[in-house]
This record gives sequence, C-alpha cells and structure tokens, in this order.
Amino acid sequence: MESKKHWTRSDLLEQILQKVRVVSGPDQRGEYTAWCPFHPDGQGKAPHNPNLRISAGGFICHACGEKGRLTELAQRLGIAPVGEEGDEPEKTYDYRDENSNLLFQVVRFPGKRFSQRRPDGNGGWVWNIKDVRRVLYRLPEIISRPYELVFVVEGEKDADCLIQRGLLATTNPGGAGKWKVEYSRCLTGREVVILPDNDSAGKAHAEAVAASLYGLAASLRIVELPGLEAKGDISDWLEAGHSVDELTALVADAGDWTPPDVIECEANEDGDAHSRRSSLADRIVRLVEESGAQLFVDDFGDSYARTPADGHHKILRCRGKEFKSYLARLLWQDLGKAASSEVIASALNVIDAKARFEGPRIQLYNRVALKEDAIYYDLADADWRAVKVSARGWEVVCEPPILFRRFAHQHPQCEPQCPCDLQEVFRFTTIADPAQRLLFLVYLVTCLVPDISHPIAVVYGPQGAAKTTLFRVIRRLVDPSATEVLALTHDVAGLVQQLSHHWLTPFDNVSDLPDYISDVLCRAVTGDGFSKRELYSNDDDVIYSFRRCVGLNGINIVARKPDLLDRCILFELEPIDPAHRLPDQMIWSDFERLQPRLFGAMLDVLSKAAGIRPAIRLGRLPRMADFAVWGCAVARALGATEEEFLAAYDANQTARNEEAISASPVASALEGFMRTRNEWKGSPSELLSELEGVAEIEKIDTRAKGWPKGPHVLTRRLNEVRPNLAAAGISVERSRDSSSRCLVVRKHPVGSVIGVTSVIGGLENNHLSSEHTSGSASDGDATYDATDDATVGVRSKASPDGEPLERGSQANDANDAIFCAPTGADNSGKLLGSDEMAVRGSGLPYTCARCSEPVRLIDQGDGNMLHYSCDQVDLGAG
Repeated sequence: MESKKHWTRSDLLEQILQKVRVVSGPDQRGEYTAWCPFHPDGQGKAPHNPNLRISAGGFICHACGEKGRLTELAQRLGIAPVGEEGDEPEKTYDYRDENSNLLFQVVRFPGKRFSQRRPDGNGGWVWNIKDVRRVLYRLPEIISRPYELVFVVEGEKDADCLIQRGLLATTNPGGAGKWKVEYSRCLTGREVVILPDNDSAGKAHAEAVAASLYGLAASLRIVELPGLEAKGDISDWLEAGHSVDELTALVADAGDWTPPDVIECEANEDGDAHSRRSSLADRIVRLVEESGAQLFVDDFGDSYARTPADGHHKILRCRGKEFKSYLARLLWQDLGKAASSEVIASALNVIDAKARFEGPRIQLYNRVALKEDAIYYDLADADWRAVKVSARGWEVVCEPPILFRRFAHQHPQCEPQCPCDLQEVFRFTTIADPAQRLLFLVYLVTCLVPDISHPIAVVYGPQGAAKTTLFRVIRRLVDPSATEVLALTHDVAGLVQQLSHHWLTPFDNVSDLPDYISDVLCRAVTGDGFSKRELYSNDDDVIYSFRRCVGLNGINIVARKPDLLDRCILFELEPIDPAHRLPDQMIWSDFERLQPRLFGAMLDVLSKAAGIRPAIRLGRLPRMADFAVWGCAVARALGATEEEFLAAYDANQTARNEEAISASPVASALEGFMRTRNEWKGSPSELLSELEGVAEIEKIDTRAKGWPKGPHVLTRRLNEVRPNLAAAGISVERSRDSSSRCLVVRKHPVGSVIGVTSVIGGLENNHLSSEHTSGSASDGDATYDATDDATVGVRSKASPDGEPLERGSQANDANDAIFCAPTGADNSGKLLGSDEMAVRGSGLPYTCARCSEPVRLIDQGDGNMLHYSCDQVDLGAG
C-alpha cells in the first residue's frame, strides 16, 4: 500500500473544510464559520444559521453544543484519521454480531490513539459508526462457549491478552463509562468476573458494570489485582510475571459482589422486604439527581422534571406515566433490576417533594409561548425542538428554554420549509370573498400568537361545504393532533379539560349550544381560571387557567348569545361544485405536499408582523383589541392595509350584530317597535306591553324561552343585546325624572352613539380615576359629553362618601348603571398616552356595574372596565 504523507493539524483542517459548507473565514483568530453536521437543520439554509466554528484547535457548534478536537469532527465527516507518526493502524479489533457479521472496527493508531470505522459495502470504510448497533467484543465466542467463566476487562487489548491464554474475555466499545444495559443482557445467567484497571475511572467503571449485571449474572465478582502498578491493567499484570493460575486463585477467593444498597437491606434484620424497597427507592432518587434532571413546579404547583434524553431534554410531569417509566429505566440501567410500583411510588414522593420545596417555579405553555421578545412554537417532535419567531426572523431551536408541557394527543408539526404563497391554503376551502379571505388569513396566522384573546372562528354552511375539511386544515397548520376535530361535550368539567389540553379546539358539527357552555367558551377565549376537586382527595383542587383558540362549525350559526357572538368571526362556506369535488386521498396528498411550505409561510408572515406591530397606532379599536392590533400587523405583512383588515372586521361585526338581534326576540321586537318613532320613554312594564303588541304583529313567539315573562326580566334581556342594538342605531338608557324612573329608547344614526363595549387600546396602565369623567358629578352620578369617536367604560354608582356600594345594594334601583369617560381619556373623550395617564390622581374607586365590587380584574385585552364574569351593563330592575 502506498504510504500517505504525514498529516499536521493544518492538513486535517484543510480536509475538514472541504467536507463542510464554509460560510466565512478565516477571521483574525483563524476561525471559520460553517454549517454544522451534528443536527438536522445544521446543513440547511435560511432562516437557519451556520453555527459551527472551526479552527486548528478544534470545533464548537453554538446551536447544538457539540465540541471537540478536529479528529472527532473528521470522524463524523468520514475522513480517515491519520496517526501523528504515520497513517498505518497498529491494530484493528473486529466487533461482530451473533452471526459473526462484521459490524464495525476499533482502530488503534500509534500513541494509543483510537478511531472507529464501519464497512461501506464496497470494500472500503466509513470512518464513523453512526446508527450502527453496538455489541460486546468477541460476542460470537461468548455465545459459542456458554458454560465458561467470562472476564470483563477495559479494552480490546486486555481481552485479547486473556483469550491468547485460553480464557474467555470481553469488553465494551468506547472504554470506561460506556457500558450499556444491552451488554448485560448478553451475559444473563453467566458467571462473570470483572477486572478493573488500577485507577479511579477503572474502578468506577467496574462498579457500574457490576451494578448493571447484578440480578442477571449467575455469579458476579470484582477482582482487584495485587501488586498492579498505578493505571495498570490485566495485560500489565501478566507481563509483570504473574500467571493464569494466580488469576484463577484470586477469582476463587473473591466473594460475590453485592450493591451497597442491598448490603444495607440485608443488614437490617427487621422487615427486610420493606427495607429493600426503601433502599431501591433511595437509589432511584440518587439516580435522578446524578442524571442532571432539573426538578421544578409549574405555575399551578404541579411538579415536573427536565430530563436528559439522547442529546436533548424532555419535560415530564413527575406524576405522569412517562416519568414513571423513566425512573424504572434508570434503575434497570443501573442495577439491571425491575422496579415495583411500590418502589416507584416511594421514590416519586421524594422527587415530588424536592420539586415543590427546592425547585423553581416555571410557567409552562401549550404549543405556543412568549419569551422575552420572541414567540416559541413547540414542534412537539421526539427531539423537543421549537421554532423561535421574532421580528428578526425564525429558526428551529434544538434546546429551547423550559416552556412547554406535552399531552398525549399532540402530533409533531412538520419541519417548516421555504415558504409558498399563503394564499395556497384556499385550495382547501370555499371561501371566495376577498375580505373574508383576508380575515381568514389573519385569523390563521394569529393562532400562533400567545397571550391574546383570539376570536372564535364560527364556520357555517350547508352540507358539502367542506366545513370539517377546513377545520382539519387549520388544525394541522396550528396544532396537529391525533384528534383533529372534537365533539362538543355538554359536561363543563370535560369541556374545561379539553380546552386545557388543546391549544386549538375545533368543535365539529355543533347544532346545540347551551347558555352555560357558551359562557365557558367566552371565558376560554378571553382567559380565565377553572377548578375542580382532585380525585381521591378531600379538599385539593385541580386548577385550570388558559386562553385558547376555539372553532365552531355547523350548518347554521351555532353561537346565539350576544356575548359569545361578540367574540366570534363568522365564515360562511358555499357548497362545493360537484364538478370540482375531489377524493379525500387526493386532497390530503396535495395538502401534505404543501403543508411544510404553508407552515413556513405562516412563520414568515408572523415574523414580519412582529416587527410591524409596535408601530400600529389606531385611534379606536373594535372588540378583541389585541387581536385587532395583531390583525392590522398581519394584514400589512400579507401585503394588505390596516384599513382593508378593519373594514373586513367591521363588516363581520355588523353581521354578528344582525345575528344577535335576530336571535333575540326582544331585540327583534324592539327594532320593529322603533321603525315608526325616533324616541320612546316609559317604564319597563309599559315597554313590555308595547313589545308584546309588536310581537303579535311581527309573528314573534312570546312563548319562546327568550321572551321575558315580566318587566324585571325585560331589563336583563335588554342588557344582553344592548351593544348590538347600539350598533344597529338604537340606544336604551335609564332616565330619572322627578316622579319616576323609566327607560328611554332612542334612534340615532349608526355609529354616532357611544359604544358601551368599545375598547381602549394601546394603553400600558388602566388608572381608573374620577378625574377621567367629564362634566360635573353630583350625588354619585357622572355626566359626559358624547362624541362620535368617544369610547366609554361602565361603573356602578358610588355612594356619597366615595366608597363602593355593597353587593346587597345592587338589588334596588339606587344602583343604576352610569357612564364614565374611558381609562386613558380626558374630558373630551380623547385618548391619552400612558405618560399623561400616570400623573392623573386616583380619585374615587370604580366598581363593577354588575356586582358592585371594586374593579380589580380589568380585561385589558378588551378595554372593558368590568370583571371578566360581569361583562354586561346592568340596567337594573323595572
């Protein structure tokens, strides 16, 4: 064989640079920047980044953390290593499987330098053993001699030394610290003697091998060789003049090896079974600590562990099935023993306590999370990677921060690829109107935005309109799951659990929506907490708190309650032309081809929108204010304008108002009543009488559930639809003259009335102050100057001394709803900046218009000055 030249570090660096994709270099320090071959996206392209730094001194990847010498990188790249004193191997050691097939070789070069290679199938070699099965050295001989004593040594040279003397010996590839539980299984039922090297690493390796073999081997002994020099091994001992007979005598005199934990158990004369369980549980706890697992609690106080796993980390709930399996595996790898359920339970009690009392509190999220200035999207893959999205772009992150909890139903998201036009998604739906298409794309992209209130997508249309198909498309792009569409349960506890476990909950074929389920959905999209009693406990609660994306589809618009409709976006689908209908297999084959690029397009738009959003300044925001701001940013990122998005959103709001009015017999009757008049004034009893007359003419069923049976119920029904009536040009107010209290109903041009559910956006602080009311106030009332663009909040009337009214006072008419200028508005209704607001006085405390409690929980997303659960203006009893 023709000899190769002697390779220096510079030679090896040159060979490596020819194998990797170099981006730049060398810099002043002699370093090159290249794409990293150690992780899947490392040899990719934009938006990923080249993170590998290479120099003559070694390499490091700032993305995956791999680092080492040039020889290690060369081995990874399949470059044949060359010894410093020549390129010829001193010795090769074959590793073969049970059938004597060559799997790989360990190659020894001068200077005790080692490398590994595998056959390439063409008579050559590949200088790495990636994805090659690891086996014990001399495995065929071990199998063919089943009744002989097996010596386990450290290194192939030592094994060959014993084999040359007629003994049976083996070792593991990689040296000390690389023993695997699979090797132990090959020695099940065998008599095993371990001969450690005379150094700390060798002795630790021997203990680890023995612990793994304990309970599997028929007999197990560790023999330390007398007179062995420091760092010596069995080969050195035999070369020093010792004989096989001396070794045999040492083996005969050695006692069986027993783990320290088991020795403690056996020393306890009382209840040894209990002691053994306790000892094994203690062992598991120590193994968890030694593994580097990080214990912590989430924002609800549940214990979790961040555990190492094949080059990445998993986040496992300590009381979950997967973590229990992880503990059982740790014990098996360490001692080769199965852990009973009692042992696991005992260990879990300690681990759970350590997490709760010693670990930090870290908030966990479902699928999407906001961390500093970036949005993270959980790919839910086996490597626990995430996509990091910011105004600077997006990238796949191999080791994201501790952010996500996983659920069994979640499927991995596809790897995002070079994006296509996001308009391609309309190949899978019948939405044709350009305004509706813009609204749908905004909704789709903003589903990746955490910590905002997302409108509920209400999709309706006749049979054959591909409503379910559209929901499956949204599901696969936003939150892939084994359960792509869900059935809407009427059990509140079950619904809350569904909402908690899914980032996106697409409820399919909904035909009935009870009021109490409607209320749960309102709270789910706005953000709220739920609790239930923990099973098998007396008084412990299971807490749920979330803000989710929700979808409803059906033949008709299933959202009927005004407060739910106010949180919806309506999408009407037309039936598919039979001439254009395609088989499901063809549809989903086409979608799977496009999905990585569609997902990449969503990330591109989201990244652009993240850069645009801080510059969005709107004088008046619609309902779901945060969504509206993000919607404007996404619209601009899509190439549209803010005005186009807001026009589409306003048109949708008009459709929702019309639907709310048509769903309410009271609102429909009042609309008919005001057709022939501009103003009406009277008591609730008189108004109910008038409306009953209109209902008879308009064929409105007064026996229906929604029709009020008395004046006091009428005011409640009016409360429910008051914002929708205002949007339709009808205002309902309470007025008080000298003799009686009455309702005043007025017609006004659409858009000229102050909207009671309008939103103040762009404000950092909600300082509620009496100074924010315009005009003068007397006896607790507030007056205001209405302007077309004014937006208002609502509070209940304060007592003369400025204190909030007690809850019990709400039942009488003294607790009428009154209007005040909004937070962040001066007396003219003009919006103020946060700096101007900060210098305002605190003034009288504002109270909720429904429950009269001080307003502490302010829906900043919607700008409403009411509690989340009291999101209506109370007109009071008639």
